[in-house]
Amino acid sequence: YCNYSVGETKVMLIRILKRLELEGLLDMDVKINLDGCPHACGQHWLGDIGLQGTTIRTPTGVKYAFDVILGGGYGLDASIGSVTARRVPAELIPGWIANLLKAYKTSGFTNFRDFVRSKSPEELVRLMGGDEGLQFMATRR
Repeated sequence: YCNYSVGETKVMLIRILKRLELEGLLDMDVKINLDGCPHACGQHWLGDIGLQGTTIRTPTGVKYAFDVILGGGYGLDASIGSVTARRVPAELIPGWIANLLKAYKTSGFTNFRDFVRSKSPEELVRLMGGDEGLQFMATRR
């Protein structure tokens, strides 16, 4: 409900949680930090999975989207996550997060950040969105 938010983050969080519940993926110790804008009040840079609200222009107008940040964390091994995908349309996000958590659950890793660090950005985007997801790849600067 912030004036700077570009979309309804609470609605998106509910959609993500419903999808994860439907797929039996709520039993993991993975922190999802969701934020509606770059001001970072929701600390999207520090979540295992961070989602920063943004927009994307399409032929039919402006749509709500998210940048996906992976690998952040708190505590002794604190770190800022890396932007892995940019401007992913909001309707794809619940599926992308579910796909990523399914891959983690079957990976044999016991720590999500270690799982993320074991993959290249391209591998992570493919895990989330398949080959079609590569169009949302973040460019490294």
